[in-house]
Amino acid sequence: MRVLDRETQFMLIALGVVFFLFSLVYAPGALAGWISCGQWLTPPDALAPLKVITPAHLGDTSGFGVSATGCTASPSLAMVLAVVIIVAEVTLALVIVQLVRNWQESDQKFLKDLYTRRGIAQAREVEKKYGPKATLRKIPTLRPTLSAAVVTDAAFLIGHVGSKEVYVTCEDSITLLGAPRSGKGVHFLIGAIIDAPGSCVTTSTRVDNYAATHQLRALKGPVILFDPQGLTGLESSLKWSPILGCEKPLIAARRASGLIGGSALGQSSNNQEWAEAAVENLRALLHAAALGKCNTDDLFRWGIAPSSAMEAVKILEEHPAGVKEWGMGLRAVLEGDAKQLANQWFGVKLALGGLAVPEVRHWLNPASPEEQLNPREFITSCATLYLIGTKTGGTAVGPFITALLDELTETAREMAIRMPGNRLDPPMTMILDEIANITRAWPGLVNLMADGGGTGISLWVVLQSLAQARGGWGQDEAQAVFDSSTVKLQLGGGANVSDLDDISRLADERSVREISYSHGVEAMTSSVQKRDKAVLSVADLRRLPFGTGLMLARTGRPVLMRLTKWTERPDADQIRASIKAISEELLAQMEADVANDDTVFRAEDPSEPPIRVL
Repeated sequence: MRVLDRETQFMLIALGVVFFLFSLVYAPGALAGWISCGQWLTPPDALAPLKVITPAHLGDTSGFGVSATGCTASPSLAMVLAVVIIVAEVTLALVIVQLVRNWQESDQKFLKDLYTRRGIAQAREVEKKYGPKATLRKIPTLRPTLSAAVVTDAAFLIGHVGSKEVYVTCEDSITLLGAPRSGKGVHFLIGAIIDAPGSCVTTSTRVDNYAATHQLRALKGPVILFDPQGLTGLESSLKWSPILGCEKPLIAARRASGLIGGSALGQSSNNQEWAEAAVENLRALLHAAALGKCNTDDLFRWGIAPSSAMEAVKILEEHPAGVKEWGMGLRAVLEGDAKQLANQWFGVKLALGGLAVPEVRHWLNPASPEEQLNPREFITSCATLYLIGTKTGGTAVGPFITALLDELTETAREMAIRMPGNRLDPPMTMILDEIANITRAWPGLVNLMADGGGTGISLWVVLQSLAQARGGWGQDEAQAVFDSSTVKLQLGGGANVSDLDDISRLADERSVREISYSHGVEAMTSSVQKRDKAVLSVADLRRLPFGTGLMLARTGRPVLMRLTKWTERPDADQIRASIKAISEELLAQMEADVANDDTVFRAEDPSEPPIRVL
C-alpha cells in the first residue's frame, strides 16, 4: 500500500479539524438560531462562534449572532443539535467505512482490478482476435461448402469482455476445467450442445444435459439416447453392437484396441505385455463373431469362459474371409499353458465385464440393422447422440462408450477425406462432459485433440480438474490432452495448487512498480522498484466468481470473460420446457414403477404414502 507523504497527511488532518469544529460549533449554533429566532443569524466575525466553547463564555450563544429584536440561539437547543449532528456524523462515518470495506472485499472490486490489470487482454484486442468479424473471416476455410454464412455456423459464443463477444471456432480443441458446481453446464455445455452446427456427440454421467437440450436438438435432426446402465431412468433409443463392422480385420483390430484401452489395461509398464495380448485375443473374437453372425451374448460367453472360445477359432479357420493367422494365434493361447492363459485372457474379461448384466447386454445386442446406430447416417443427418455411463461398478460400460466414440471419429475422418478441404462439413461436435468419470482411458483422445479440428471434429473435453484426468488416465495422457488443446478454459473454485500454478504461468507475468518510504528524523525518503508478478496468481484463479471464466487461446494473452447463463439465452423458455418434459416423464416412470412393484403395500388412506417392505 502506498504511504502518504507528510504534507498530504498534514492537509488531511487540518481539513478534518476544520470539519469537526464546523460540525461541533458552527452548524449547531446556526440551526439553533434559525429555530429559536425564525431567521438565520449572522455572527459578528468568523471566530465569534468559538467563544461558546471557552470557559469564560460557556453557554453564551451571542457569538452566533443577535437578531434585531435581541433574540439569540437557545444554548440547550444548540447543545442537543451538536450531539445529534455528532452522532449522525459518527454513524455516517461507520457506514461509509463498512461500505468501503465491503467494496474492497467484493467480487465486483476483485473483477474490476483483474479486468484492468496489465497483461489481461482488453476489449479491442479481444474483438480483433476472437470477435465475430475475425471469426467470419475463417469460415470459408472451416466451412468450405457454405456460400453465405453467419458466425454461429462455425463458432460458439462463450462469453463477453465488456460488450465484445468472444467466440471459439469449430477448429479449436477445448479443455474446460471447473470444480463441481462451478457452472460448466449452465454457462458452456447446454449452449454448446444446442448451437452445434452439425451432428453432436455428448457424454455425461447424468441426465441434465439431455433434459435441457434434447427438444431443441430435435429441430436439427434425430435425437438418440444411449444409456445401457439405465442411469437416467429413461429408455435408450439406440442399440449398438461392438461386433458391428468387425468382418473387416482393420475395424476388428481398432475396436479391440478401443475396448482394451477403455478398460485402462496397459496404462502402466507392468501390464503392457498383457494389454497387447488382450488386444490380439479380443480382435480375433470380434472378427469371428462378425463372420459367424454371432451376437453379444456369444461374445460375452467367449470372454468369460475361454474354453468356449474354441467356437471362434473354428469360425476363423473355416470362414473364407477369416484371418487364419488370428485363428492360429487364438488356438495357441487357448491350448497353451493354463497360467499363461489366465494372464492373457484377463484383459478380455475386463473389457467385456459390463456385459455381465443382462440389461446392459440387451442394449448392446441389436436384433436387426434397423435397431443400431449407423455412423454415416448419424453424421450426415445432423443427429445428436447422448452417451450416458460410468467407468465403475459391475455395470461399467466405459470400454463400450470408448469403442463407440472411436467408431464415430474414424467414420468422420473417412468422410472428411472425401469432402472439400478434407473437412467434415458441417463439423461434428463432441462435448465430452465427465469423460474422466466415464472411461478409464481413451487412447484415441490425444490424437483427436491434436488433429480433430483440422478434419472438422470440434472437441470439448470437460474435467473437474487435471488431477481427475490423471487419476483416470495417467499422468502422461492427462498432460498430453491438456497440452494438445488450443483453447483452455478455467473456472473458479479450483483447489489443486500445482495445476493452478501451471495456469498462472501460462498467463504470463507483469512488471509492477512499487514505491517504498522510509522515515527519518527530519525527512522521509522514497524509493521505486520494479519486479515481476504473475498476471493471475493461484489465489486469483481460485477466487474467480461464478459467471466469470478465463480463456487461454493459442498465443493470445489471457482473456477474462463474463459468461452467459442459458437462462439468458433467447431460447431459455424452450430449454425450460424441455427440462420440464423430462421431469414429468421421470415422475410418471417412478409412479409406474411403484404401481408395478410387488414389494410396496398400499396404504388404506390414499393420502398416506405407500410403504416399501425391505
